[in-house]
Amino acid sequence: SNCTTAAQRRTPFARRKSPQQNPVESPEAKLLAACVSGKEMSVSDLLLQAVNPNCADENGDSPLIRAAMCNYPFIVQLLLVAEAEPTLLNKNGFSALDLAIQEGHSDAVAILITAFKDKDINLNQLNAH
Repeated sequence: SNCTTAAQRRTPFARRKSPQQNPVESPEAKLLAACVSGKEMSVSDLLLQAVNPNCADENGDSPLIRAAMCNYPFIVQLLLVAEAEPTLLNKNGFSALDLAIQEGHSDAVAILITAFKDKDINLNQLNAH
């Protein structure tokens, strides 16, 4: 997967590319990137700036799908509070919950199941594939 590990996040700044080399990223691209690198403060700041929590990358992966897949339960929670839609499917037809289950991320699974119950969504209907 494309998730950044804690060890990779501790890379000294000298070894990172300087930001000037990157084209200007959209706020949505920044949110999607922060969700796979576990940058809780970045996610929080972007959501406070009203970046759409239901944006998606070219694979149809939303920030919620990315955070669930990468096992960042706190980010999953932040996105849900910002009204990220847990029922969104990526281009392979998987939801954030499907992918969290598949990866064995029990904390993210528990948070997502609670979100579905809060929305009164029937989980059996959802997992019909």
